[in-house]
Amino acid sequence: MARPLRIELADGYYHDREYVLKGIDGEIENPFDDVLHQAILGTQDFVKYIKEKLPRKESREVPALRGLQRSFSADQVVAAVSQFYGVNPAEILDRRSRATRVRHITMELCYRYCNLGQRQIGEIFGVDYSTVSVNRSRLKSMIKFDRTLKKQFDQIQEMIVAQSKSVEAKTN
Repeated sequence: MARPLRIELADGYYHDREYVLKGIDGEIENPFDDVLHQAILGTQDFVKYIKEKLPRKESREVPALRGLQRSFSADQVVAAVSQFYGVNPAEILDRRSRATRVRHITMELCYRYCNLGQRQIGEIFGVDYSTVSVNRSRLKSMIKFDRTLKKQFDQIQEMIVAQSKSVEAKTN
């Protein structure tokens, strides 16, 4: 007889297969939607506990650790892109906005830095997840051929990381 997976956490809290069973029973629409960087599946408390236990130093051998260690809110990413381009944040989030390239950049950055899936990003931007996928793909193609766009994209990424490091330094 197989023993159920059971991991004891602080304060006697247990995280076990019940989370996945809730998904099977339909209590959770799809438990695998909550998987972060193909590494952690569980409740928010469990994810927080695991993230606290991760090593602080980045590792080339485990690239998924980067995403787990550093996470931003979509609002932070939207604010950074808004500041860089001088566009109102509401315009970036408006699906009828003329700032399509700026929206595409913001979607890609949310995917990279916010631990959000395409479905969640689509909900933020008021579009279907397949639209997010297509927009991200188009942006990647444009970046390959447009040096100016690549430079802008890299600068925004640097801004986001720098802001995170300054906040991290203040908290330590």
